[in-house]
This record gives sequence, structure tokens and C-alpha cells, in this order.
Amino acid sequence: MSLSPPLDLAAGTVDLVRATLRRSDGSEVSLTERECALLDRLARTPGQDVSRETLLVEVWGHRADSSSRAVDHTMRRLRAKVELEAHRPRHLLTVHGVGYRYVPLARPVPPPRSVASDLVGRTPELAALRAATHWCVQVVGPGGVGKTRLVREWMPHTARFVDLSAATTRGQVVAAVARALGVGRRHLPAVLADTAPCLVLDNAEQVAAPLTAWLAPWADVAAGPRFVVTSRVALDLPSARVVVRGLASAEAVTLYRRRLGTLRLPPDAPVAQLVARLDGLPLAIELAAARAPL
Repeated sequence: MSLSPPLDLAAGTVDLVRATLRRSDGSEVSLTERECALLDRLARTPGQDVSRETLLVEVWGHRADSSSRAVDHTMRRLRAKVELEAHRPRHLLTVHGVGYRYVPLARPVPPPRSVASDLVGRTPELAALRAATHWCVQVVGPGGVGKTRLVREWMPHTARFVDLSAATTRGQVVAAVARALGVGRRHLPAVLADTAPCLVLDNAEQVAAPLTAWLAPWADVAAGPRFVVTSRVALDLPSARVVVRGLASAEAVTLYRRRLGTLRLPPDAPVAQLVARLDGLPLAIELAAARAPL
């Protein structure tokens, strides 16, 4: 086995050179040489199915036509060591009738840097998002009201962000989700079922009907993935819902003055009237603040 970089898994970090898994609490679990070789081979082709026959040849050195259960026995022991739940693996998935597949740890997409990175207001909406336990939560509101900014503020580090603004068909929805998880489209249902990720599906209004049809079957899955959908229109799904409206007057004024930067308006400037005419929409307020020097 050639020198391989450490593997970050949900249970900890695997050092294939030292043959150990270091957990978040600092404890270590030793791996056998064969377990390391099996994990290394699968990790070299993330998201791809690898047959038992291929593993027997490349890891065990057997002949291609040999019959052995060595792969399955080693996989059972390996899962018990490196998976958080061996009976419900997140990384070492069984591909029935074929073999196994390695799924890397999902990495969250960081929010884009912008001058408007600090959130103003939205305390009730954030509380509602944090308290929601439903399989699907819809964040609904008009364009420019700050749905995406709100959800990014809420997102746990394990969630994956999926931008659907360019999607108009069910196939494009599937492709976008598969890209976010780093897997092939045909593997997506199995990965969603096996790993139960939290997915943020952003800007869904133009693909509402296809997305609704794709999401609906997951409503009956007890331990399936969780979805948070932002949209200008509500999807016809049995879900929780967080409605986002324009900012209250005081919050809208605060946002406007923050976006002015070093520019100082006179105390009697009609800021409250301005933000009221903009319906308290954060995007409109930020655009207006950018033109204040004019």
C-alpha cells in the first residue's frame, strides 16, 4: 500500500500509515493491515462501486475466479471500528449484488464572503429553524427577503448546500444534489438512504413541481435525509414551514445604517420612511444604502 493521506470520517481521522483511527475524544482504535488495505483501495475511488472480485484480486492477491467471503468478513470488522454505527454505515456502503462503495465525509459549502455577512434581526425565524425536527422544512418568502442568508446562518456544519437556481427539471435537481454530495446520479438514492444527510435546497421556486415530486417519497422514510427548502412559493408537501417577511422598522433602519459604512447621514434623514417604502426587504435596503452617496 502506497503512502496515503489521512481520511476524515464521521467517527474520526484514519491514519492509514499508522493503521489507527483517532476519535474526537483523543482515543485511538487500531486497524489491521488488511483492514487498512481494504479501506485504502475503496477510498481511492470515492463514490464508485468496487466489486468483491476486484477487491479479492487487488487487496488479497487472489485469482479473479476465486470464491471467498474474506471481503465481507473484513468489511464487517472494519465497519465496527471506523463507522459511528456499524449497522448504518455512512462511508462504507454495500452495493447489493456488486460489492462496496466508499462515500467521503460531506463537507459544508462555506457562505460567500460579502459586505452583508452580519445578520440583522431574524431572531424568531432562527429559533423556528433550530426548533424544527420535521423531515422537511420550507423557508418561504418573497425575493430579496433574505431566505438564503437566514438559512446559511442556521446551517449546521454537517449540512450540504445545494443551489437550485439553474434547475428547471427533476433531472437537474438530481444532478445538483449528486454534485453536492460528490456521488454519481445513479448512486444518489442509496447514498441518501444510507447516510441520511441534511440538505439545504436553495432557490426552488422555478422548479417547485419537479422538486415536490422528487421529495415526496422521502416523507414516509422514518430515518431518511432531512431537507430545508428555500422558495418564493410553498411546495405541496407535508412539512414544517418558516415564513420570512420584511424586517421590522427598527431592524430595517439598523440594516440601512450599517450598510452605509463610513457615510453619516444627518439625524433627521428620512431613513424610516425609505425602508418602509422598500417593504423592509434586506436586499432592497442594501441596494439603496449603496446608492446613498448619490
